[in-house]
Amino acid sequence: MLSFNRALRQNALTPCLSTNIKQAQYLLRLRAEKQGLKEFTNELGSWVSEQQIESGLLVLFIRHTSASLLIQENVSPDVMRDLESFLAALVPEDENLYKHNEEGPDDM
Repeated sequence: MLSFNRALRQNALTPCLSTNIKQAQYLLRLRAEKQGLKEFTNELGSWVSEQQIESGLLVLFIRHTSASLLIQENVSPDVMRDLESFLAALVPEDENLYKHNEEGPDDM
């Protein structure tokens, strides 16, 4: 904390105050045909670039209870395949292993 306070006193940090605040919302609907990871970087990136915002905060909210957001590098398609294989091994698709199955075969 001392180094942060010292940097403030020495004006090493310049506050970025903006009086022009822009807010935008977008509803992106994705259909998952099967269990697995779904990449939506291009769809989201296109929308963000259309907003003409130089810097800001992006908040993502996923409405489905059994979906989650995963942020990762994706230089190689093997990354997604490896993650899907790992998750399938971690949580196998076997209805005999789980008591909660009220919503059908696509439940969680």
